[in-house]
Amino acid sequence: MAALTEQDQFVPEIYQIEMTDDALGGDGEDAIANRQGKQLASRTRWLYNKVQDLLLWTLSHISASHPHPQYLLQPEIVALIDAKIATVVGLKVGTVISITGDFDPVLFADYLVVPTAPTLISRADYPELFARWLTKYGAGDGATTFGMYFLPANYAQVQASAGNAGTQTVGEVIAHPHAGGGAPVGAFAGPGSVGLGVSATGSTGGPANLAAGTRTIFLVKFR
Repeated sequence: MAALTEQDQFVPEIYQIEMTDDALGGDGEDAIANRQGKQLASRTRWLYNKVQDLLLWTLSHISASHPHPQYLLQPEIVALIDAKIATVVGLKVGTVISITGDFDPVLFADYLVVPTAPTLISRADYPELFARWLTKYGAGDGATTFGMYFLPANYAQVQASAGNAGTQTVGEVIAHPHAGGGAPVGAFAGPGSVGLGVSATGSTGGPANLAAGTRTIFLVKFR
């Protein structure tokens, strides 16, 4: 007994056996009795092959490391967002910022705490900062280290001018009068004389002239 010959094609119409058709069997064109079966079998074969192709494509798609090259991968998206944020924020190496609270080295991974005294750091470890400052705050050993911008404790930052950024100012007290008083002195004592005296300005709690303010931590961007 032979089987029907199947073809990988979608037959658009299924033949209707007419009343006048001879019920001939076999596999030829005149085998009316088997024509519908062959057509339906071809449709089934076509559909089966399409499903197989779809399954193979699905398995290949699932196992592919990057099945959609037209879309960015998550690390690429993160890198793109970081780059956009950096562009928007626009903070360059050497920028000094102030923060409230304690320094978090994870949150501020690209920053160093501004020291309160002259400090040397490695040129190899901080190449971008060295390229920005060079030896402005000290040449270090002349080969492997360089000086870092520093701000002594309780010092205030003031506006620079004429290329003097990074230099320190000297504390000044604005000129102001003190009222005279006290007993007449020496030869000036007499009727109508005015007493001359010297009175010291009282301390408000410390040895230095300090401006009132709120203390913050200063950081410098190094990369």
